[in-house]
Amino acid sequence: MADAATQRDDSLAEWIGEHDDALRSYIARRVRDHAQVDDLVQDTYVRLLRAGPGTRAVRNRRGFLFRIASNLITDAFRRRRTRQEHPGLDGTLEANLSDHGVGSPERRLIGRDRLAKLDAALAALTPKARACVHLVRFEGLSPREAAARLGLTEKAVSRQLERTLATLARQVVDHER
Repeated sequence: MADAATQRDDSLAEWIGEHDDALRSYIARRVRDHAQVDDLVQDTYVRLLRAGPGTRAVRNRRGFLFRIASNLITDAFRRRRTRQEHPGLDGTLEANLSDHGVGSPERRLIGRDRLAKLDAALAALTPKARACVHLVRFEGLSPREAAARLGLTEKAVSRQLERTLATLARQVVDHER
């Protein structure tokens, strides 16, 4: 067992030795926030390690690493964009999504009522359903990333999201009738 671990460490050291500078340059050219470069390089190597023994068959190591890095950059961009669309979602929904008196009194009342219903519906979810919605809809993770974090399959997270979002929509709409 120790031989396999040593062999894997040697293999990773080879990958890093051969491609680290090029990988860092590649990521730095594509990321605006250069503080992220080290994190993305490290995440690339973590994904490489997770790929396991199958990496021995990779013929184009540089291309393989760059594909991993490219996917990570895309994921980071999506998360950042989602956070920009939904800034500061901490606390209750009503506090975060308040219109601060911009709309008409009737519109504010209707909006607050909808938010209260949605907040109550979210609070009534099972912990697993709430975690899936939070990770995917509020933190911007992909279903695959959420599944890894929750110890579920990607399909289970996707199904949970579909059922939960449909339930939330029904509850908010049904309460308005």
